[in-house]
Amino acid sequence: MNQGHLIGHTGESLAALLLLHRKHHIVSRNFIARGGELDIISLRSGVLHVVEVKSAQMDISRSELESVSYETKISLHYLVLARIRETIYGFGVGTEAFSCLGWRISVSCETSTESINLIDRVDNWKLQNISRALRHFLSDKPKYRDLPTQIDVMEVVLDFHKKLAIIRVTEQVMSS
Repeated sequence: MNQGHLIGHTGESLAALLLLHRKHHIVSRNFIARGGELDIISLRSGVLHVVEVKSAQMDISRSELESVSYETKISLHYLVLARIRETIYGFGVGTEAFSCLGWRISVSCETSTESINLIDRVDNWKLQNISRALRHFLSDKPKYRDLPTQIDVMEVVLDFHKKLAIIRVTEQVMSS
């Protein structure tokens, strides 16, 4: 498994653990259909959640930092804020936090209107692909057809050295 796949797989696995921690039932992972893939499909309180996961590694040198995109710098900004909260106030103050499988996981939640960079990374084209794959999933699994659905996005920033994950959740990017 190359490093990109490792980062993506780890991010998706930690996102799934967060969903389980929040009492979701995982219906499917990595559902592949023509035109798209659904990272995680979960069910909670009668709502079908389709979760798109974006993962990145936090291990950037100063010279690399100058060449990263604005979106990545915003992600790093959120990581720094989380570390400041951890240092000054104790781990997880102001956010949801838990530990699992040796990872410390800190979570912040946003509405789609507050998100700064996730909407840029999950553009209309990506949302259309997710919607198309969701239609295929629902045709394969008719018992979920009549449930309300929503698309959520989780951005997972990983620090492999400290086994720390910061997860930003943007809920209801799209709903039906």
